[in-house]
Amino acid sequence: MKSKPLYEWDIETSDENGEIIDHYHADKLADLPALEERQQLVLVMDDEQGRAWAYVQCGKLPEFFTDADDKRVDLVLRRFHKELEHSQFA
Repeated sequence: MKSKPLYEWDIETSDENGEIIDHYHADKLADLPALEERQQLVLVMDDEQGRAWAYVQCGKLPEFFTDADDKRVDLVLRRFHKELEHSQFA
């Protein structure tokens, strides 16, 4: 039986070289603080195949999650697009 994917929102903080140095995870966007300099909002999906990411760009989620090799792995569910549209991050 296939297990359901797990989703969480994440604010990634990068250093001056672009390396990720910290994470702030939450189940709901409303639980996250406002973005600061060198921070990026991303929706993370964990499933049987591994971890994939959907980075918010210009207040919008992409259509698909991508893996560490930048390959499309799964569709970003409509509920996450709606959650973002009604948040401080839109």
